[in-house]
Parts: sequence; structure tokens; C-alpha cells
Amino acid sequence: MFRLLVTIYLVMVSEFCCFDIFDVHWTWREGNAPKIVEEIASIIDVDKCESAADCDFNQICYLPTNECVDQIRVNTTIGSACKTRLECLGEHEICYLPTKECVCALNTVDINGTCEHYSNIFCDSGLIPEITDSAGWSITPYCEATTSTFKEPTGLDLNLGYYSNGTGFKLDPMEFKNGSLTSCREERKSMLEYLCYCDEYDCLSPKTKLYHNTTKLFIGEFDKCIYSFFVSTPLACPDLVN
Repeated sequence: MFRLLVTIYLVMVSEFCCFDIFDVHWTWREGNAPKIVEEIASIIDVDKCESAADCDFNQICYLPTNECVDQIRVNTTIGSACKTRLECLGEHEICYLPTKECVCALNTVDINGTCEHYSNIFCDSGLIPEITDSAGWSITPYCEATTSTFKEPTGLDLNLGYYSNGTGFKLDPMEFKNGSLTSCREERKSMLEYLCYCDEYDCLSPKTKLYHNTTKLFIGEFDKCIYSFFVSTPLACPDLVN
């Protein structure tokens, strides 16, 4: 058993502003993953029921365990109860253990009951989720990165790069190139990397309801006109998905 305390300082420095410092602490004990999944599930508590009225329209309340279970099995299993990935039948579906339900994996989105990969969706369709922060920084995986905080001379949002390659997973960052030249000697570039939410935040706080689509976004400019987007999500935690 060990205790690890990590302090991460993300420093943003650009020609537009001074700097922002993000101070993130986390504590992890080796071998306590099952307990963490159980405690997160108890905080969310979405599976428990007393009658069918507590469940989705296509579910019944299984009284021996007081859990909502599917009444009808269809081609897709998004939202269905599961304990392992094998019970999630659709392509790109995984089992999110805290809520014991089949959900779409990272880089995919539910479109009409099917998990579609971002690479198969047109960027101008509006179907790929845009990840933003309160300061106006934004990134759309497999599409582009922008900021509304600063503008092009035309008045449009400043472009920080268009998708080039990569998945965003560890050792394979998603890269965005050919961004705006405004106030930069070279075209702006960006990268996106998915991080495990529980590595950066306290997953066990009673105030934290860690649903599968929970995200937090950090942005850093470690080299001039090159931007790093870090997306913290529970779907990047190997102990929370199967």
C-alpha cells in the first residue's frame, strides 16, 4: 500500500494574457479500485428502485436486488444494465462500472441509439460534442480547436488548429495543425489528451456525482502559439470501465 500525492502546475503564458496556474491534488491507494467503483456507485445511486416507476420506460424493477433491469433486448444496448463489456452488444459500447450501464466509449457519440465514431461524422453536423471552459477555450475532437476570448481581424473566433491525427489516448495525443497566424510567426497548433478524472479530482466526495459524461478541461500554452488541451473524464479511468 502506498500513498501518492501529486501537485500539477499548469502554466499558461501567451502574448494575450499573463498566466493561469492550476493546482491539482490527488491521493490514490493501490489496490482500492473495487472500493472506489462501489463508493462512486453509491453516490450516484441510479440503479436502485422500489417499483417500475423508478426505472426507464424499457425496464422493470427486479425486486430481489431492487435494481432496474432491461425488459426488452434490442440491437443496441446503450443504457442497458451490465457488469462487463461483453453484455454491451453494440460497436464502440463499454460498461461503465459505477452505474453498471452500457455507454459509448471515448471518441464516439450516441446517434439514434448507435455509438458512432467521431471520425465518421462531418464536423459541421453539430453532432460531435464540443468541450469548452468558462474562459471561451474550446476543442471539438477530430475537428478543430478555437478560442472566443480572442478574435481574428474578421471578428471570428481565433482558430487554434484543425484535426490532423491521433486519438487523444495516452502516447497518441490528438494533434491539430494549420491554425491562425494572427499575432504568431507560425501557424498555431494544438494537442488533446484524455486523462483519468480520478487522477486529477476527488472521485469519492459526496458532492461528486461522477457520471460517464463528466468532463473537466485544462488548457496550457507551454510553447508560444502551441496549445495543450487536457480533458479529464471517468471514461479514461481503466478501473471505472470494462
